[in-house]
Amino acid sequence: MKKFFYSLMISFLIINGSCSSVFGNDINSKEILMSFEDNKISIEIPKNISIEFIDYNTVKLVDKLNNINEILPTQTVDMDGKILNLSYIKTKDGLDIYPSYNARWGWWDGVKCIAGVIGSVGTGALGGSAVGTITIPGVGTVSGTIIGSVSGGLVGIASFC
Repeated sequence: MKKFFYSLMISFLIINGSCSSVFGNDINSKEILMSFEDNKISIEIPKNISIEFIDYNTVKLVDKLNNINEILPTQTVDMDGKILNLSYIKTKDGLDIYPSYNARWGWWDGVKCIAGVIGSVGTGALGGSAVGTITIPGVGTVSGTIIGSVSGGLVGIASFC
């Protein structure tokens, strides 16, 4: 019984010691104020930290006292695992963060969009020319091809982009 009690006490001390070192070290949370509104998180940042925009929506925080730099993330995930984009706007007291589900396209999404539109235009042109040829040979072929191409392109944009 004594061994169990001593091992329990040592485990408690190890866990307590590691937790206090992680949570009590560097950050003074009393200096950072956050507020939440509808679709915005406002963060008031202490005076010793400067905000720099390196690139479009890439924010770098510089701690002048400790000489520490950190780049803020541009994406995160919500509780369901869906990707959220984070947009930053500098204010007089700090940053406003706007999370959104509108992810920026990658190159593969652009390829899929272009291929889908071209395929739909081709299918619409073939269908329109076939219907136009049967209805009014000659003139109907040209007008049916044009109408089919336009409608096929619109279907392609709606489906693949």
